[in-house]
Amino acid sequence: MVICLQACQIVHDFKYCLYLEINFDGPIHNEIGKLTNLQKLYLGYNHFTGIVPEEIGNLVNLVDLSVENNQITGSIPISIFNISSLQSLLLWGNNLSGFLPREIGNLTKMQFLNLKENRFTGEIPKDIRNLVELEEFDVGFNSFSGSLPMEIFNISQLRTIQLSDNNLSGTLPPNIGSTLPNIEILYLHTLTNLVGTIPHSISNCSKLTDLELSQNKLSGLIPNSLGYLTHLNFLNLWGNNLTSDSFLSFLTSLTNCRNLTFYLSTL
Repeated sequence: MVICLQACQIVHDFKYCLYLEINFDGPIHNEIGKLTNLQKLYLGYNHFTGIVPEEIGNLVNLVDLSVENNQITGSIPISIFNISSLQSLLLWGNNLSGFLPREIGNLTKMQFLNLKENRFTGEIPKDIRNLVELEEFDVGFNSFSGSLPMEIFNISQLRTIQLSDNNLSGTLPPNIGSTLPNIEILYLHTLTNLVGTIPHSISNCSKLTDLELSQNKLSGLIPNSLGYLTHLNFLNLWGNNLTSDSFLSFLTSLTNCRNLTFYLSTL
């Protein structure tokens, strides 16, 4: 189904937004690039196949781009990273592959980046540090490799970090409590080689609600200071090599977490 013939009438009527979420299928036609006034383009939850056309980079006014939960293949068109106005890029739940290019650093207004459940490989580029307004970074359930991207842990606006189920290695930064003051959700389970300890400074992440560190190679003592995370409602430390000086004292510390509804540990 060619979507642009219908889209042009919609854009004529509404000018800036195009929502297509009614079981459309077939390829995304390259004429989508002619809709240059678009600020919001939502193609999610359809049955689109094929690639994202390079011409989508012509949408220079685009703020929100959503093509999630389709059957899109190929790589992310490099032209997308020239849309400097982009604040939200949602491509999760497809069959996208290839590397995440360093041009990702061009998207300095980006607030929400969700690429989870695809087939991306290679390292997460250090240029991600340029996304200083980023609030959500979700690349879970891909095949990214290399070192845990320390640049992510220095973006102070972040509320959600999801890196789970990737081939990443490294340690948690010791100063995580000061560099991520707004973090609410931290998912780092099932990484290839996440080692070291849980930093005591994590107790300074006072807004944290979800901490998922299961099935890694973390060791050392579980900090009793996790009990200072009074908004915590989900804590999973299962499948590590963690210990506690006193299991009872650790459990006692968690009594401060009055919202805690899920806790799992091997202790």
